[in-house]
Amino acid sequence: MRRILSRKLAFTYTGIIIAIIVLSAIAFYNYNSYILLSNGINNIKQFGADTMAQVDMQIKSMDVNSIELASNFELITALDQIVTQKNTDPQNYSIVKSILIKNYVNKVNTHRISIITSDWYLFSTGNTDFPLDTASANVKAIVSKTKWYGDIVLESGLRIFLPPQLDVWDEKSGAQVISLIRAIKNKNNDVIGYIEVQQKVEIIKNICVNEWNGIDLNIAIADREGAVFYTNIARPDKDEYIRTIINNTKSDSNRVIETKNELINVTDSNYTEFKSYLVLDKSVLFESMKFILLYLILIMAVLMILSGFFITIVTQRMTKPITTFVHKMAKVDLDNLNEPFDYNSKDYETEVLNHSFKEMKNRLNESITKQIALEKVQTKTLFNILQSEIGPHFLYNSLGSIANMCELGENQEAAEACYNLSEILRYTSDFETTVVSIEEEMVHLKSYIALMKSRYRQRLDYSIKIEEAAHSFQVPKLTFQPLVENAIKYSLIENETVFVKVEVKLQGSILTITISDNGCGISEERKEEIKGVISSNEKNIENIDIKSKIKFGGMGLIGTLLRLKLYLGEAFQYSIINNENAGMTITIQIETQKL
Repeated sequence: MRRILSRKLAFTYTGIIIAIIVLSAIAFYNYNSYILLSNGINNIKQFGADTMAQVDMQIKSMDVNSIELASNFELITALDQIVTQKNTDPQNYSIVKSILIKNYVNKVNTHRISIITSDWYLFSTGNTDFPLDTASANVKAIVSKTKWYGDIVLESGLRIFLPPQLDVWDEKSGAQVISLIRAIKNKNNDVIGYIEVQQKVEIIKNICVNEWNGIDLNIAIADREGAVFYTNIARPDKDEYIRTIINNTKSDSNRVIETKNELINVTDSNYTEFKSYLVLDKSVLFESMKFILLYLILIMAVLMILSGFFITIVTQRMTKPITTFVHKMAKVDLDNLNEPFDYNSKDYETEVLNHSFKEMKNRLNESITKQIALEKVQTKTLFNILQSEIGPHFLYNSLGSIANMCELGENQEAAEACYNLSEILRYTSDFETTVVSIEEEMVHLKSYIALMKSRYRQRLDYSIKIEEAAHSFQVPKLTFQPLVENAIKYSLIENETVFVKVEVKLQGSILTITISDNGCGISEERKEEIKGVISSNEKNIENIDIKSKIKFGGMGLIGTLLRLKLYLGEAFQYSIINNENAGMTITIQIETQKL
């Protein structure tokens, strides 16, 4: 039994510890996931803002170049002479070249500045694939291929941007550039040429590098129409993927959108109509959680092993006194009842049980000795013997329940159960008193039900109602407990929750005791059997085998009714009926005037 109890306790505690560890690990994992997600949202938002600010700075630099040139009076005058007045004076060409070179020299990030006149003459810094003085046909062909010529936005005086492409004026160099183009107008607001400011794509590419856990984040920069200006996305379905991102975030700006698999930061440009779409894949974001999860599993495994080992040792030490006592007590029977019961314990609970059991054992031994000596004499002898019965099986169950509470660490409940059991043993082992008041019976019954309540917990509920006028009425000792015990025992077989109701009323000279339950009820055959046994024993008192009446397991219904019949005689009547819904009701009526 000790092994079973200690193992059960160890399994219970280990299960609780494992549950705590697992729940803590889950909470820790979820907390770290939340922190990572929060950090990811904050960081990607900062990345997007910083990236867009730097891109704006580069575009603004290109735009300032174009504005300076487009508003240069000397440049406009020279170009107007060349284009409108067809003045081929070399001085005009020289002025344009000089201003262009002067503007280009101090611009570190500018790759090329070009001016294309409306009659297809090209002024450009840097190398070209053809001589500039014979390039009109080539210039027209190249400009026509780029499809920006005649753009309504451009003609209205605003600038346009060209996404990454080869430097069209020097394709042999293989340089990838982005371009800003702005129209040049004369004083009559006629377009006389175009300024193209180029910047190498490498600058924008470097600006758009944002890493998370060593992995580059995807980014796309597009205008309000969804035309992509720059992207580093290289997946096969790039165009469809970017289009989906843009369509899903059309109404969003300067915020982070969370999808099932990604965090997407949308940042508006403060200088252009561009928006940047910075994408952080959640698998990249939670990459570090794989290592955290691995560490958690290892820590959980170590804690579970240590907890199981520790709890096994502790529970064995905790349960050893009580289980050893129960094991020793189980060996006591009628054959060795008069032998000494030696058990020494240092813990309080076991000592209380030991003392109570010794007292009960000694009194029971004395009672049995007296009962055997008075065997087969008279009605009072039989009554006294039946009155003194007590079931060790009930005691074993009670002690087992107390041991279980000790194992679960419910020390206060175990102590209260010990006190109740001690009061029950003291009450039932007082064989000199055979008749008590109903008030004394109720005190004993409440101790008994409290002990049963500690055993069955929420499965047991009860109600006790005693009229004050009935408190002093005398009844045979242990009248109520066996009947309530019988109700609990058979109701538990059928029901998860048992309800026992006890009522005592005194109406005139009739004392009525009612005990009802919600069990399985009683068959007519069983009622007839009980009636026959009581009638037979009442008529043959001298021939009753008294020793057979003293048995482990309690007195039960028949023994209690028989004792009442023997004690009260004609004043005693009883009935047993089945309730309408469930269970049965035992009604005992005592006509006090006949006593």
